Amino acid sequence: MRTYYHLLLDKLHFSPEDDAVLRHAGDLVFEQFPTLMPRVVGMYYESDFNHEPALAELESVQTLLNIPINTLRFILIACAAERMQSAYAEHGYTEEMFTDFLKDLRCKVKTHHTLEKVLGLPVSSVSYWYPLFLGLKLFALGRLQYEIYQRPNITEPITVGGHTVQPEDIVRFIHIPAIGPLDREARMDSYRKAYEFFKEDLGDKPFVLYCTSWLLYERNREFMSPNSNIVDFMNDFKIVKSFPVPSIDYSCIFNMPYKSGDPAVPKDNALRRSLAAWLDAGGVPGGGDGYFLFDGETIIND
Repeated sequence: MRTYYHLLLDKLHFSPEDDAVLRHAGDLVFEQFPTLMPRVVGMYYESDFNHEPALAELESVQTLLNIPINTLRFILIACAAERMQSAYAEHGYTEEMFTDFLKDLRCKVKTHHTLEKVLGLPVSSVSYWYPLFLGLKLFALGRLQYEIYQRPNITEPITVGGHTVQPEDIVRFIHIPAIGPLDREARMDSYRKAYEFFKEDLGDKPFVLYCTSWLLYERNREFMSPNSNIVDFMNDFKIVKSFPVPSIDYSCIFNMPYKSGDPAVPKDNALRRSLAAWLDAGGVPGGGDGYFLFDGETIIND
């Protein structure tokens, strides 16, 4: 497992400084508690990713190792990925898919480092996010990610592209990692990969894609350019619901919670400047729900 951990770090391409910190932390764990990670990874998988016993084990050695719990969470997920990579090989999934997963892991660590000033992962990554990947319910396919998803609290059917999506229907929930531009070429490439990946499971039903995100908030059009990648992404969908979420702090855009008048808030690109001006003028954050069908080449959202 120690060898796998180092090989995975080779593929994650962190900065030399961050890479050295993560390698040193891993070496301390494997040298001082050689059975810890194999045991904790086994507990994590065998409990269907119940994170509490695994984290309790890590917390019990945190002080002795003098390693932040955030970093220990990363080491857990990095080691757990070995079983996931083996499962990918058994299912005949491409190496590119695993590489796309690693882009997500690298992104989550970098984002957490920016926001919390410590290398590692938040509790939510271990309790919710990475169990989806490790349990083969969420797949990274190019620019986007797709979760096999049954929508909670949906009681009414939705009609899109002439097809009625029933409340109990399984859809593919699109997630948008912060790994680069959301341009049309990258999106279409990802949609095609997803269609090919899932098409054998569809039977006679169309490929239904669903998303709920701040990216689908209709009021984004008030401050974003109509030619922006985000607005173009919005136009892929039939947006069926748009709603305010005042608690959104746009950390994903500013790399910190937005506070009006705070000189530390960066405004070094068009999106940051326009969003800040909109918020300062009384704009209320929010989100939206949307659907579209995809037939392998064409988006259908009317």
